[in-house]
Amino acid sequence: MNKIYLYLLLFFFGLIPLAFTQESTKIFLLTKDEYKFLESNNKLIPQAIKNAFGDPVKQNPYKIDIKQIDCWNKEAKEFKYNTDKSEDPSRTSFASKILSAKENIDLHLRVTLNKEKSSYNDALAPYISSKGIFTLNIVVIGDARVFIKETKDKDDFLQIIDEKGFADKAFSTFFGDPKKMNYNIAYDKLNACFVKDILEPQCNEKLELIGDGNKYDDFSNKITSSEYSSKWIIFNVGISRTRSKLNESIEKSIFKMKSGSEYIKFYFVIPKDNLRARKLTVEGKIVNPDRKPVKDLNVYLRDASNQVIATQKTDDEGAYKFEKLNQGYNYNLYIDNSCKEKALYIMTKSNIVIAEFKHTDIGFEYKLLPADISRLASITETDPEMDFIATIKGKMLKVSEKIGSIAEQVIEIKDKYNQVLQSQKTDNQGNFEFKNVNPYAAYAFDLPGYVPADKDEKVYMSNIAGEFITEFRAGENNLFHYKLLPADVSRLRYMNEEDVSLEFNSQTRNATNQIIIREMIYYESGSAEVSKESIPVIDKIAKLMTDNKEYKLEIVSHTDSRGTDADNQKLSLKRSESVAKYLASKSVDNARLKPSGMGESNPLNNCLDGKKCLEEEYRMNRRTEFKFIKEAKRP
Repeated sequence: MNKIYLYLLLFFFGLIPLAFTQESTKIFLLTKDEYKFLESNNKLIPQAIKNAFGDPVKQNPYKIDIKQIDCWNKEAKEFKYNTDKSEDPSRTSFASKILSAKENIDLHLRVTLNKEKSSYNDALAPYISSKGIFTLNIVVIGDARVFIKETKDKDDFLQIIDEKGFADKAFSTFFGDPKKMNYNIAYDKLNACFVKDILEPQCNEKLELIGDGNKYDDFSNKITSSEYSSKWIIFNVGISRTRSKLNESIEKSIFKMKSGSEYIKFYFVIPKDNLRARKLTVEGKIVNPDRKPVKDLNVYLRDASNQVIATQKTDDEGAYKFEKLNQGYNYNLYIDNSCKEKALYIMTKSNIVIAEFKHTDIGFEYKLLPADISRLASITETDPEMDFIATIKGKMLKVSEKIGSIAEQVIEIKDKYNQVLQSQKTDNQGNFEFKNVNPYAAYAFDLPGYVPADKDEKVYMSNIAGEFITEFRAGENNLFHYKLLPADVSRLRYMNEEDVSLEFNSQTRNATNQIIIREMIYYESGSAEVSKESIPVIDKIAKLMTDNKEYKLEIVSHTDSRGTDADNQKLSLKRSESVAKYLASKSVDNARLKPSGMGESNPLNNCLDGKKCLEEEYRMNRRTEFKFIKEAKRP
């Protein structure tokens, strides 16, 4: 894999660290009839690409020139998809399996581009690998009488929510305008079943939207949360036949239950931009380098075009307050040169310094990204120990026959748009330090111009304790590149004590349903017994479990590549079981613990079977991950 895609998004990360490819395109949801029509008319690929990337209009220009397509699913082996002939034997055989399936079934199309004839913008880049490959993901609904509705834009989506018009919108979409088609559907029951895995569409949560148990406000808040972004809802509409006027098409679509009840069922696809903008209040304090408040200071709030939209003067405590800000927008705090301080910092009401203003020729500036606004709006109501990760420190190391420092090398930290935020040279020992790192943004590290001494040299980043964090890989133009995970930042940040609890709490603040904490839990070679030096970390995990009883814990252990696959699989499971046994001795209910082992299957570097590595590289792969999983509440 040429690049490792790792994102610093503390609000959610559910994959095992470093096991990433490029981003996955959204699922194209089809009924059997829709799939049959598109497949038989050679329109499946164009429609799937349009679903994944949108229309190639001026605002979203792209050109896709296809070199090859490979198709497969879990029931069928991979074959070359012939785009020119719908009657191709491999295609017709595959389509027949899709159409005969009773349950929902998935298919995947790996598209390889002619790169020299294709062009695409930054919006598509995360989905396409450096080799010009992306995968289209399609799910065909097993029951032909289920309909699928997807809003095309955010405004349409929010209007349907506000008008409580899901059912009416679906009827108009599927059966035509009621006046023109001469029908009327009256219903007295409507429930929404939230679905996260479309291949196993059991209800994660179910809400009744009309009747005595009306929970529409709960439903509206749920559907506009990040938890259900790009997910699905199954609506069951209970038909009142005595008050309805139905045509033949509708009659064919009705499910008749043994109880006599009659229902129409449809899927609603929640769009990715489902978040509803909310008005927020952002407040804080302005302090100098001595942490003393700066009073009577004019603080200007500017929008993305640098237009001043509000002004506040700091009080005796250095406090300011801006109200009714739109969630999801970018703003800028600006202080002109009349302030004679050498540096200015933003402090929360809980007296936590979270950022430094940028000093420019015309004054002091701080860009408030959407994530910053959310933090400043909520941090006054949260635990003050959830501090801003002000500084990260580490070392750049090279490994061949031995470990050496990469000295006097430029290292850049970039945002998700590939813009350089900070740049510096490593010192003689390979050390670097970046301050004021926002934990809610996506970052990448680059080593511009670095040339390895030989082809077998490997490049690593370590924390200041010398523990290897990750391996840099050379991508396009031989640029050594790495995108950062929350777990990596946790091990790079500069703190005076163990920060397992802080890492957990930081993620909890963002209401994530899955939290992963990666720690080096040490064992003797070939042993599954937990070492004494690992006990303090596991004690903190035990306390988190006793304090947060809504979470279950999966304990995932890994080994290095030495030994057989089978032995390492057993050893990793035994190690997780040892940790689980210790946690149980600390009054953590066994029913909340799930030990599992990955053996040597998921290394963090290239130390695979047959590869010669240093002990420090092997140690990097011997780790235990703690996956806290919060189950959805059921009504």
